[in-house]
Amino acid sequence: MPPIVTALNSCSTRAHRGTLCALLAFAVILQIAAFQGYSDSDPRAYTELADGLAHGIMHLPTYNGPPVFPLRLGVYAPVALLIKMFGLSEIAIAAYPLVISMLGCVLAYALACSIVTPLAGLFVLALVAIAPIDIANASLLLPDAIAAFWANLAVAITWNALGRSNVRRACVLGLLSGVLFGVSWLCKESVVYLSPFIVILVVVAKAQTSRVGRLAILAAIAAGASGVLVIEMLFYKRLTGDFLFRLHATERNYVEAAVWFFDSSSPFFGWQHGGYVRALLQRLELL
Repeated sequence: MPPIVTALNSCSTRAHRGTLCALLAFAVILQIAAFQGYSDSDPRAYTELADGLAHGIMHLPTYNGPPVFPLRLGVYAPVALLIKMFGLSEIAIAAYPLVISMLGCVLAYALACSIVTPLAGLFVLALVAIAPIDIANASLLLPDAIAAFWANLAVAITWNALGRSNVRRACVLGLLSGVLFGVSWLCKESVVYLSPFIVILVVVAKAQTSRVGRLAILAAIAAGASGVLVIEMLFYKRLTGDFLFRLHATERNYVEAAVWFFDSSSPFFGWQHGGYVRALLQRLELL
């Protein structure tokens, strides 16, 4: 039986279920108490993109702002659907990130249960529920937490695939995992940094899958992720005439919006000679 399913099946005591429900309710209360909804800066830009898409306006290839923003369809397309269905409101804007935040709590619990113990799952859930950065961003339309959730879900499914002795079923899960990595890519490009760690996980982790099965899982993950990329490239080819539009737009972003990156020349995040360490700690919000 897959590790996540086995772990969750063991969480059947009344006390455990009660604690789990209480922690999830506590997480919801904290996130609602810190509700921000529509806000300035990046969330405003994604809200405008979502509202435009809800009314049939695709802000590509020309966009008056950072070139990468309209590329992140995984962030604002679901919100556009909510706006189309229920109208423009703070609830419609915040519903998607709020749901993703709660699903992230459940995912953290499930993974901790499968890797360690059910008690560890409750402990991890409690930590995630009170994490200030998660609480603050739960209702903000930002790409980071949304992209992280889809990538984490893909990792969890990969872990689940490694618990399958049936290679065919493991490959199906690997394919699904790759698609979810692709969805994360549609939210933010930073998911590519997970690639070497996924290879290490599949190759090194103790699992029921054979060596051939592990290679098949990696191939399935690559196929799923590549499928999303190919569809995206075809979409941009049809829309802009450029297969590599996303890569070209990302390159332009580093030029046109350079002041917002962690660089010594940035007026916001830069540093004087010898001040790199302090600037780094401030960027990590440790000072």
